[in-house]
Amino acid sequence: MEKENNGLKYRIEAVRDKKHIVITGMTGNVECLLIPDFINVDGDDIPVRIIGKKAFMSCKIREVRLGKNIAVVEDWAFAYCESLAVVSCEQKDLCVTLGRGVFDGCKRLNRLSIGAYEEPLPHLMAMTVRLLKTDEFIKTDTENIGLWYERLDRKITEIINAPDDEGYYNNMLGGEEDISKTREGYAVEQVLFKLELAMERLIFDESLAASIRQGYVDYICLHMKDCPACLTWRLIKENYADSLRHFRLLTDIGAIKAQNIDALLDDLGEGHGEIKAYLIKYKQENGLNLMKLTELYKLC
Repeated sequence: MEKENNGLKYRIEAVRDKKHIVITGMTGNVECLLIPDFINVDGDDIPVRIIGKKAFMSCKIREVRLGKNIAVVEDWAFAYCESLAVVSCEQKDLCVTLGRGVFDGCKRLNRLSIGAYEEPLPHLMAMTVRLLKTDEFIKTDTENIGLWYERLDRKITEIINAPDDEGYYNNMLGGEEDISKTREGYAVEQVLFKLELAMERLIFDESLAASIRQGYVDYICLHMKDCPACLTWRLIKENYADSLRHFRLLTDIGAIKAQNIDALLDDLGEGHGEIKAYLIKYKQENGLNLMKLTELYKLC
């Protein structure tokens, strides 16, 4: 029998006469979802151990905080929660079994920490869900973290080195893409996807081997030549035009230089004052040829 407590729907199950609670959904809408450690039922504190199948699918939640007793999150529990940005449980040595597609379609997920992890691991785990669209890199134990980073970099390198049109026909035949999309258009989207992976890994570069790092840098610079039409710049302008950390990355790796900085500043258009100020200062400190600064400031 399904019950309700503080907006959470649940049922009670028992294994070997030990009761536990399965969360099955919620009533109403909340931005921050708190899964408690226990729910008091008729005077007994019963541990909350399971989040049930599709329990919060498509809910408009922005943050989830898991209780310390959670042991299982079943299939598609948070799938297609498009506003979900943060999932956390700070309990040390917490090990959670995840079902299929738990975070499928969570396009804004940027921090995923099931266990007592420090950055950048929670960000990178969220990145694998958001960009790689897989749960295989969600880590819920504290062992072999070094091997986790190695496995992630093998995966990213494999993706970058694959032909840009790989998978085009399979996607078309499987109905996963717009049937009107050309092979060339598909390849461009794949390059943008690869560039985003490389940038995110360089920004959060914990345990990143020097040789692999150079491969990511070379790939970004390959697609960032001397004009605003280049794909690295397209990605930045469309997705990260106000992200200072992305612009710092581009200057640090030499992708923004004397040959393209003026054109990029012009192409930013109106607004983006903080970014323009950063780029102008970068030009001054590095002795690059300066444009008329007054004209740039008029666009801010």
